[in-house]
Parts: sequence; C-alpha cells; structure tokens
Amino acid sequence: MNGQDTPQPVLRLRAGTREPFTDSAGNLWQPDHGYAGGEAVDRGPISIATAGLQELYRTVRIGASGYTFPAENGRYTVLLHMVENDPAVTGKGQRVFSVRIGENELKDVDIWELSGGLHIPLVFAFAVTVRSGTLAGQTVCAGR
Repeated sequence: MNGQDTPQPVLRLRAGTREPFTDSAGNLWQPDHGYAGGEAVDRGPISIATAGLQELYRTVRIGASGYTFPAENGRYTVLLHMVENDPAVTGKGQRVFSVRIGENELKDVDIWELSGGLHIPLVFAFAVTVRSGTLAGQTVCAGR
C-alpha cells in the first residue's frame, strides 16, 4: 500500500523471454525488460517441482547486473522467483550471488543449497519503499 492506502500496480515479469505469458490463474507476465546486460536463456521443457508456473521457471536472464523500473513513490512488496535450472550446476556452491532490491540485500545466495537441488523453485519477498520514482534491483556474482 502507498501513503494513501491504495493498492500499488502489479508488475509481473518473466525473465529471459520476448513474449508475454499468462499463468493458470489468469495473471499476465510481461516479457523481459528493464534489465542491464546479460543473456536470455530458455531451458526448454524441463520439469519444475511446482504445481503451477512451470513456464515461469524455464527461462532466465544470466549475467544481468540489475533491473530498473519506473514506479510511483510508495511501499511495495517485491517477490523474486528463482530456481536453479542450469544442468551444469550439480551441487551447492557452484553458483553463488548476491541480490539487492532497495535497501534489502541477500548475500551469498546459493539456490541449489537453499532449495535442495535442481528445478526446485524458491520465492523471496522484499518490502521496498520507492522514493525517487524508480524501483531498482542489482545482482552481484560472489565469484563462486
């Protein structure tokens, strides 16, 4: 809610795609935009350990340094959906990075270790206050 207690608009983004996507609940996910750098990767018809949103977790943007979106000033909840879907990653410690959204930071994120393996999704929630008309997130490789 913002300062006037009215709902903030919802932005759903499917990383690594050029086409919009509608999930089984009828929610529209926009194609990938607002990113800085990186490469879009589609893993194809892999099986994700979730009853819904299979398509969401099959694509990714690897190597992006961040995302930026225009947003009205106010409070937001940002949900960051992640899954380890790279078949070259076979155990913990092989891909570790940090994520910063607003004033929130997750350090040394290892999706394999946190989820328990390949193709098991996680969702991180961040409470964010936008003060400058821009919502920004950064990713930083931790060198592992």
